[in-house]
Amino acid sequence: MLFYVFEFITYAFLILSAIFAYRWIRAFFYFKDKKRSKTKLIIAIILIFGWLIVFYGSFIESKMLFANQYDININKTESNEKIKIAAISDPHFGPFKKYEYSQKIADKTNEQNPDLIVLLGDYIYGLEENAKYLEPIIKLSEKYPIFVISGNHDYHLPEFKSPKQKDKTQILRQMLKKYQLDLMENANQQLTINNQQFYLVGIKEIWTGEADLELAMQNVDPEKPIIMLCHNPDFIIQAHDKIDLMLSGHTHGGQITLPALGPVPSLPDELGRKFDKGLFKFNNSQLFITSGVGEAGPRARLFNPPEIAILNVDL
Repeated sequence: MLFYVFEFITYAFLILSAIFAYRWIRAFFYFKDKKRSKTKLIIAIILIFGWLIVFYGSFIESKMLFANQYDININKTESNEKIKIAAISDPHFGPFKKYEYSQKIADKTNEQNPDLIVLLGDYIYGLEENAKYLEPIIKLSEKYPIFVISGNHDYHLPEFKSPKQKDKTQILRQMLKKYQLDLMENANQQLTINNQQFYLVGIKEIWTGEADLELAMQNVDPEKPIIMLCHNPDFIIQAHDKIDLMLSGHTHGGQITLPALGPVPSLPDELGRKFDKGLFKFNNSQLFITSGVGEAGPRARLFNPPEIAILNVDL
């Protein structure tokens, strides 16, 4: 699988760069040709810097976890009551993230004491059975309302309507059923929290080609605040004039970013590099994209640590 290729490249770079850096630093001190040795020393320093970056991104930052606070104003109700939403996306449970990390997410989420928790898709990385690692987070439903939508990796989708599509949600659905939950697929629910009514709308992963906005919005009162959950932020293009706020993941915030430059890889959506993570105004609506708690492809993150997004939403 692809992650094994990235693992091989990561370990090969770390081993080879360490070997060559050691040899060339040693050459600088022991060989008489100082001019040639000085060039090798400069290369060795570059290799050491590269080694530190790769090691830090792969084995340190990717294991971090922050609960980042965001304030969002919808201002559609007279009392402007706040609700606290914990948004968790893209854990990609599998080779790198298992029960221990899932429990870490659950514990840190519980510390925030949210009014509700939304899970924004991409629970699986590789095998369908990896969905089992989500259970410590799902178990929080015994204390908090939890709402769950699907992501493209849960359908083995590398692109829109790919012929490689494979429904890998059966184990996930069974686990959700155990806790009296289900995937929100083109459905909505009216909620009352802190004496304020609002709608939560869940959209099925759009790359399946089965996202249905009309069905999802049935019987929704447009006069009340409407918060939509959709894994891929591209759906805001279609839904912006019907909702107040959309919560998404999918981009990983670029996963690997550089200061002032932003995401290094291209983002897997149509909105473009500007919409990597954070809160955005989109016409009369708002879009929030969390950078997520996991990784796909290389295990690395850089200047973009995993986050649980704690959204303080003023209705």
